[in-house]
Amino acid sequence: KTMSARVARATERITLELKRAQKKIWTDPLTQLGNRRLLDEKFDEVFQDQVGSGEELSIVMIDMDNFKSLNDSLGHRAGDELLQFTGELLRQCLREEDLAVRYGGDEFVLVLPSVQPEQAQAIADRTIALFAQRSRLLPVSDEPTMSAGIASLLRHQPLSADSLLQMADVALYHAKRAGKARAASTPPNCSPHAP
Repeated sequence: KTMSARVARATERITLELKRAQKKIWTDPLTQLGNRRLLDEKFDEVFQDQVGSGEELSIVMIDMDNFKSLNDSLGHRAGDELLQFTGELLRQCLREEDLAVRYGGDEFVLVLPSVQPEQAQAIADRTIALFAQRSRLLPVSDEPTMSAGIASLLRHQPLSADSLLQMADVALYHAKRAGKARAASTPPNCSPHAP
């Protein structure tokens, strides 16, 4: 009995250590959000689950505007602090089942299961507004802002998880072209390779 209790405790400890190690592998150290590896390993699974259940899945792709000029004028430390703030902001704006990922240097992806595109738009708009409140305090001429692109599974009917990401990227491109500091949604039935 004592032996099996010891084995159970050891198994529990090892399982916990493995979970911690996995979490570390999937976490961006600066923002404490998920990293690109997490997206690469889990996004297709989430996509297939939502397809299988007939539920909506919205994606918000976010990019910081004028981030390079912030780094150039105030230094990388100021840039890192803004990225850390962004990580905290995104964590506060999302539910536990949502996924926020640092996709690249100053790019982020929100994976929102069972969230309608209109709700994703509201989340993106709120995030952009809260980010703007913080960035207005920075002593720079080119104030950092956020632009976002939104695409969704049921509205846009992508053939794959990658295709859905590309659609959100197209929408992000349109938001930037329309003047930045805004969120744009991909028109329904839009090709992910639209100009």
